[in-house]
Parts: sequence; C-alpha cells; structure tokens
Amino acid sequence: MSRTLRYAVGAILGAGGLYACFASVDWPQFVASFRAASVPWVVAAIVSIPLTLILVTTRSALLLDVGTSLRVWHRLWDAVIVGQAVNIVVPFRFGEGARVAFTCRELGLPAGRVVVGIALERIFDVSVFALTALLVMFSGVTSLLPSLGANAVPRAVVLALSTVVAIAALVWLVPAGARSIGRRFTLQSRIGQWIEAQQSAIRTAWTAGTRPRLFLITVPLTALMTAGAVSTNLLVFRAFDLQVPLITGLALLVVLQIGTTVVSVPGNVGVFHYLTVVTLSALQVPRSEALAVAVVLHAVAIAPKIVLAAIALARPPFKSAI
Repeated sequence: MSRTLRYAVGAILGAGGLYACFASVDWPQFVASFRAASVPWVVAAIVSIPLTLILVTTRSALLLDVGTSLRVWHRLWDAVIVGQAVNIVVPFRFGEGARVAFTCRELGLPAGRVVVGIALERIFDVSVFALTALLVMFSGVTSLLPSLGANAVPRAVVLALSTVVAIAALVWLVPAGARSIGRRFTLQSRIGQWIEAQQSAIRTAWTAGTRPRLFLITVPLTALMTAGAVSTNLLVFRAFDLQVPLITGLALLVVLQIGTTVVSVPGNVGVFHYLTVVTLSALQVPRSEALAVAVVLHAVAIAPKIVLAAIALARPPFKSAI
C-alpha cells in the first residue's frame, strides 16, 4: 500500500511538474531554443552515457571478482543496462532485483554474491554523492538554487551517510539471519544447502569486495562515474550555449538525485523537467530555453539506456561456470 501510495503521489507530482513547466512557456522561444541546439554537442552528450556505463560495468566486474574475460564482462554490461532500464520504466528501484536475477542467470553466480557486490556499489555511490553534495553546498551555488529548499543538501548528506551505514550493517546482519534460519533445516535438505551456499557466497563476496587494494581502483572509478554524469549535463548546456558556471552541472546532478529519489514516477517524467527548469531559471536562464534544455537532457539520459537494454535482452542467454 505504501508503494502504491508513493507511486500515485509521484504520478500526480510528475503531472503537476509537466503542467508547471509547459503552462507559461513562450512557445516561439521554446521552438527557437530547441532548433538552435548544436547537434554535435548533443551527440557528444549521448556518447557520454555508454562511456559512463562502461565504468559502471568495470567496477561491477572488479567487486564481483569474476575476472576480465570479454564474454563475462559483456554479460555484466547487459545486466547493468537491463537493471538501469527497469529502474527507468518501473520506480522503487526494482531494477536492482532485475540486475541480480540477470547476473545470476547469465553467469551462474550465487544470489548472495551478486547482492553483496551491488550493496558495495551503493556504498561507494552514496559516499561519493555525499561528497558531491558537500562540494555543491560549500561552493555557494545552493544560494542560487531555491529548488533545493532550505537545508536540503545537509539533510541529503546525513541521509547518504546513514544509508552507507545501513547497507554495511545489512550485509553484516544477513549472514547471521541466514544462519538462524538455516538451523531449522538440515544440510542434506535443498533449502539447507541453498542457505549454506548463500552464506558462503556473502562471506566470500564481502571479503573480496573490501580488499584495500580494490578500494584504490573502485574509488577513482566511482568518482569518474560521477564526472561522467556531470559531463552529460555540461555537454547539453554547451549544446544550448548556456552561460552558467561549470559547478551548475554538478549542482543539477545533486538536485535531480535528491528530487527523483523523493518522488517516484516512471522515467522521472515531469519531476526531472520541473527540477531542471527551476534550477536553470534560478541562474537567469529564460524559462522557455530551460525547458528545451530539460527535454533534451531527459531524452539523452534515458533513450540510450532503453535502446541498449533492448539489444541486451535480444541476445541469447550465456552461462559461464564461475
């Protein structure tokens, strides 16, 4: 019921966001801004999406410790793409479950191993997001962005750090819970064997994913992923020749992550556009031009992932004994 209510509220807010964006648009200026956008810069923004996803897949391969085989990496790429596409189409982060199922099916990995790998990814992602939000907060840009709301960034930082602690605690507590449940079944039973296999997979994955040397690689990779997301914003800004500070690309990333996390709606339609328009309008970008930027940026952020996911799902299954 809570998920249904949140979805309904998100849909209403998304529709309201679209109405707020389009209600007072100067259509001639909107069309002129849209047509004036530089196609090469838009193409460069589109290219930045798969380049960032390459970094995501590489980090996933490192955390799962599945080697550097091209075929295995290719299947991890498919799992990442499918997961992100499901998150776009269906809210509430169902894409993570789809990614776990896809990875387990394609590579024959235990679910516990994949779940721990994704949990470690989220720890890195949320930690870097907290640092990014702090950078935006101390840059002074938040004073120009009313869309963030009062104290939104500090609260987001606290929430991000709390999420890191919660995920880490969950990874530690799950094996203990599994052991408690496992005592009710003998190791000769299928359920008991499955639980024991998951416990072993979780322990192995945590040990492999928390190696100090691995941190020296995954932390820069996560930072580069954030830089890739920021570069997409900046390239679209360049396509429209917006005269805004470079930090705006980072600030908009923080605004969108906070806003689209609070409001769940398929494709972030309406919410994405509203937040982009309000943020750019606060930086003296004409509202109609800001809407044109929002439309293009939304298409650039979503369309490549949907297309790549369709290609991934069209490939025949591949299983590897890992």
